[in-house]
Amino acid sequence: MELFSGIKPPSGLEDKIIKKIAAEERKIAVVKTAFFGVSGLTAATASIPAFLKAVDLMEQSNFLAYVSLVFSDSRIVLSNLSEFLMATIEAVPATEISIALNLILAGLWSIAAVAKSIPAIRTVKLRI
Repeated sequence: MELFSGIKPPSGLEDKIIKKIAAEERKIAVVKTAFFGVSGLTAATASIPAFLKAVDLMEQSNFLAYVSLVFSDSRIVLSNLSEFLMATIEAVPATEISIALNLILAGLWSIAAVAKSIPAIRTVKLRI
């Protein structure tokens, strides 16, 4: 026994509903693409000065001079390994490096999200 056996939906209602759902899915995909695109561009743009700041701090702290000792005077480095490691660790601008790497990672993640949502826009657009 059907509850609404005598009631029939208007003709074309199913097509209207499917088109409306497809339009909403496309809007969501466009918003996601725009958000992640702007986020990716912002992260990529911000990673450049962060990377340059990390390089500048590496030069100021003589980190590169410590690392070059490995290639020029490796015997001295091996004989004083613990002191060398401590001096090298103290010279590393870890905060700036981590900020730069996090910005690069955020940019790559956003690019991946944009690449994932672009086909959704195209397929939804084709269904309309």
